[in-house]
Amino acid sequence: QRESPDLVISDVSMPRMDGIEMCRLIRSQLELRGTPVLLLSAIRKDNASVVEGLRAGADDYLDAPYDPMKLVTKVAQLIERKQAEEEIREGEERYRAVAETATDVITTIDENGAILFINRSVERVFGYAVAEVIGKPVMILLGEDTWQALRSALKKYFETGKKDPNWEALELIGLHKKGYEIPLELSLGEFAMNGKRFLTAIARDISERKRAEQELRKSEERYRDLVENARDIIYTQDLNGCYTSINKSAEQLTGYTREEALKINACQVVAPE
Repeated sequence: QRESPDLVISDVSMPRMDGIEMCRLIRSQLELRGTPVLLLSAIRKDNASVVEGLRAGADDYLDAPYDPMKLVTKVAQLIERKQAEEEIREGEERYRAVAETATDVITTIDENGAILFINRSVERVFGYAVAEVIGKPVMILLGEDTWQALRSALKKYFETGKKDPNWEALELIGLHKKGYEIPLELSLGEFAMNGKRFLTAIARDISERKRAEQELRKSEERYRDLVENARDIIYTQDLNGCYTSINKSAEQLTGYTREEALKINACQVVAPE
């Protein structure tokens, strides 16, 4: 515990505490659980002893006498594996830290659509606690129709390598725990591990954006109705003085159709002083 070694090499047969018992003790300490342990023995070389050592948490078991180069090779392999595991663990911790502070829902699913990881935003957006969805099919968040359409697109990608549609900012419908629909913007990423494919999905609730777009459309429709039904001439021009729009009254009072007005400059239809 004091030294935090990169590797422990221990004989099995020792006084007071043998190597197997020491290995169990090392594995019981949280800060030492990732430390590789290599057991050596010139006496206990039977299969039962080897199995007991590995079950106690040893990473490898080497009979003595041994070829020194074999020992060096095993040590190098164990240290390299530990370094790789630490890098993976650090990467996972960084990913988890980012995911847990994100306002969007971030989830990792396997090829079959099972949820392997999801951040706490799932509760705010979908109404589920994290524990309720881990291991469940992602279909519970998307609804069957949306999931089947997405699954078909993924199947096509896995077969052809072509992303159709694009995997960024897909607009689709999610399903809240209470049963109502949620407009989502979904982006997908893919990674492979141990020969298996996994997907990371980022889902953003765009309900407010959709409501704002709807209000904008209604406002534009009200403005259009006002302009078209006005008795006065209402028109717009660009900085060069060319018409960009005119209403019905302008057509009636000037004699120009909309198509004609949009092709001419305003000074051509204004009477001289």
